[in-house]
Amino acid sequence: MGLAPELRILILNAVVLGVAYFGLYPGFREKTLGRLMAADLVVTASVLLAAGALFAGTGTRFSLLFVPTNWLIFTLLTLLAMEMPLFLRFYRRWGIDPWGPDGRGARLFEEPSKRLRRRLPRGGSARVASLPAACSSPKEPEASGRAPSRIDPLR
Repeated sequence: MGLAPELRILILNAVVLGVAYFGLYPGFREKTLGRLMAADLVVTASVLLAAGALFAGTGTRFSLLFVPTNWLIFTLLTLLAMEMPLFLRFYRRWGIDPWGPDGRGARLFEEPSKRLRRRLPRGGSARVASLPAACSSPKEPEASGRAPSRIDPLR
């Protein structure tokens, strides 16, 4: 009597994630979000290749909380569910900075002020010109009943 197909996939996921998070990833010299994402892409591809070699073309149906799925959907969703706690633990334990040196992908979520600071020359500061008061709020017409013809920025 063999193992159920769901159990085979769960064991495969557990073994590969265990090797990755307890053996491979702690050995990285620089632990940054970009490096973890790249390595995780390889780990996910290896799990999908192994599961595909076992179940592709067999017509085996998997049950995911009473919903029938194929091997690909079952593998991806269970891998994600098993990996999230491991990733969060690893992320906190090693103090990974999402805005670290390589920061690939993380810059998309960066505050605009940080992007501006990165573009400034080293040691320099941005000179932000403030708008003159005449530009920021409407003025009442002058005594003659006409609006001022010229805005004086030094006023």
